[in-house]
Amino acid sequence: MPPMFEIIARIEIPKQVKKAKNIFLNYPTHLLAVVLGAILLYVVYALILFQYLDFIPLNKTDAFDSILVFSILLACFLMIFSREKLKRKEYAFFFLNTSINAGQFVAGSYFLLYVFFNIFIFFAFLPLLISFYIKHIQIHIFHIFLVLLLLFIIFWFILFIWILSSLIVGKWLGRHKDGLYFKSLLFMSIIWGLHFVSKHMAERIGNFGFLLWIGCLVALLILWIGIKNLSGRYLFGLFQQSHTGNYPKKIKSKEFKLNHYVIHFVLEAIYYFRNRLFAEMALMFSILYALTIGVYIFSDAMTFAIVYSFIMNLGLKELMIVLPLCIGMHFRQYNLSIFMINAPASVYFFPRIFMAIAVNFMIYFLFVVLNCFILNQDFLPQLTGIFSIFFVTMLSTFAGFIARIHDGNKAVALIIILVIVAIIDSFLHYFISQSYYIDFIYVAGGIFLYLISQNIFLRRPVFK
Repeated sequence: MPPMFEIIARIEIPKQVKKAKNIFLNYPTHLLAVVLGAILLYVVYALILFQYLDFIPLNKTDAFDSILVFSILLACFLMIFSREKLKRKEYAFFFLNTSINAGQFVAGSYFLLYVFFNIFIFFAFLPLLISFYIKHIQIHIFHIFLVLLLLFIIFWFILFIWILSSLIVGKWLGRHKDGLYFKSLLFMSIIWGLHFVSKHMAERIGNFGFLLWIGCLVALLILWIGIKNLSGRYLFGLFQQSHTGNYPKKIKSKEFKLNHYVIHFVLEAIYYFRNRLFAEMALMFSILYALTIGVYIFSDAMTFAIVYSFIMNLGLKELMIVLPLCIGMHFRQYNLSIFMINAPASVYFFPRIFMAIAVNFMIYFLFVVLNCFILNQDFLPQLTGIFSIFFVTMLSTFAGFIARIHDGNKAVALIIILVIVAIIDSFLHYFISQSYYIDFIYVAGGIFLYLISQNIFLRRPVFK
């Protein structure tokens, strides 16, 4: 067996098969309900998109550009939120006890993520492909092959840029420091700089079919040489970080004698700071707002309206999923330690939910206020989505309890929850015209999920 597929066969596939088998044997009815619900949500998404595409002229060039931009955004998202994947013990043990090449190890570890990347893009743009067929716009096999080739190059090239950025920042700050802000800033600057340069060159050249194939060959060559030669140093830095950790060298322990709401609020805040969750959210917020400012300055009003709607409905909600998702992740990971606290369910659960909701509201209002002062946007019309924040928070918390989420699949979980939230929001706005009915559904749904999470997942014997 080739070494690259050995890690897939020994670690990646058995891990996923074990999870699927556990869910299928222990929760068959829940699995069936989730599958049927996912199919229903996707059908609703496809119908809404079909109706939208029916009123606009379709162009293969615009569709091609949309696929490329979306794939770049998705790949960047996956790289940033799966950066802790290779720090897990099973990966380090396998690499250090076999003769596998570092480049093959990295490629094999990210292979299933690459498969998910292609599947997600396929289902996201499948209604567009069907619309082309309905309107008798011919799509050649060559076009599909070209898209698949470019998706392959985009994913692995972005992985190569992430490795390169990590090594540059690690050389500057030291191997033992994460340097998330500097690493992500350098990573995004290189990616979008290359994107705008290549787009500008394509517009200047015009008919660039022959040069496109030369560029693809050059990109594949850079990928093969770069990942092969840089993966060893990248893995060495990751293993050093996983051994030393990112925590301060001196941590003072305190004894809490009372199970009080304020104490649990402080404990959750400490957990967020030590795991750099606020650093991740600040980084993503800065990227989203920089994108908003850039589109506002360099594009027309129609493009800005589309991008601004995308950021408000998807980008900010992605930020709002992170903190509440970690409540369930933290509970699953440290349930034995939580048992020793011996706190009532409400004392443990309410402060964490309150903090997540407060942070999410602060993110939303900060974004709106900045837009009002810098972009001269109206304040009151942008407050229509505040009721959905509570629902998004509770849905993300509920997902953290029902699914076993860790650093290896956190990025995939974030995307799935974001898609579910977007489809539910589109479904409600499509069938219900009165906004107060939609707000009532959001609040009622959030309260329902809160009660389920507290009374089912936080039950005895973990809590008294």
